Amino acid sequence: MDIKEMLRQVQSGVMTIEAAEAELKDLPYKDLGYAKLDYHRKLRSGFPETVFCQGKPDEYLGKIFQELYERNGEVMGTRADERQYQLVKEVLPEAVYDPISRIIQARKGEAKREGCVAVLTGGTGYGEEISEAQCMYDYLTEYGVEADRLILEDRASNTAENFAFSWELLTEAGVDPAEGRVAVVTNDFHIARSELIAAREGYGDVAGIPAPLPWVHLEINYTLREAFAMVKTFLFD
Repeated sequence: MDIKEMLRQVQSGVMTIEAAEAELKDLPYKDLGYAKLDYHRKLRSGFPETVFCQGKPDEYLGKIFQELYERNGEVMGTRADERQYQLVKEVLPEAVYDPISRIIQARKGEAKREGCVAVLTGGTGYGEEISEAQCMYDYLTEYGVEADRLILEDRASNTAENFAFSWELLTEAGVDPAEGRVAVVTNDFHIARSELIAAREGYGDVAGIPAPLPWVHLEINYTLREAFAMVKTFLFD
């Protein structure tokens, strides 16, 4: 529940002042002793905290998922394996797992998606048969995302073009990139540079959502490449 809804309920008498106080006492975070859960993130960015599962002790993982689920009505974990999924499922039977992205998710009821659209941006690289945009479209529709909420941008060949070419498409969809909130989903190592380039392109309020790299053995390689790319962006772009 967000702050505005809580205040409405207090005003209408649905929620008591004492109940609202109990809800607010854990802001901005709750200390479990072994982990601090960021309850304020959903208020700041519109997205609740994501659990980074890799390396989490088994005895704490389920409790962390349960606490975030009860607080936010949903929870997502990245870099998870099948064994960790089974641990989470013991406390959250509704949890589902995608072994390709290594993501665990659980949600109470259906997600509200009013007004939410996604621009899938990325052209066709050397040796590729379809564009990155089309690849994302095929994946998302296969997993149940409505096709009419997906907008394809298949010309971009770099991050700056991703943002530049998406601007007009977002505007046509009723989103003002300069004023409205835009969530950017990209690889975890690429979030910082994406947010920097988005700001340079005029995007006013960007929330980066990190997607884990599924190939762990290539993580060092991609992270080093991104570090050099960040220096290039600062100095030359």
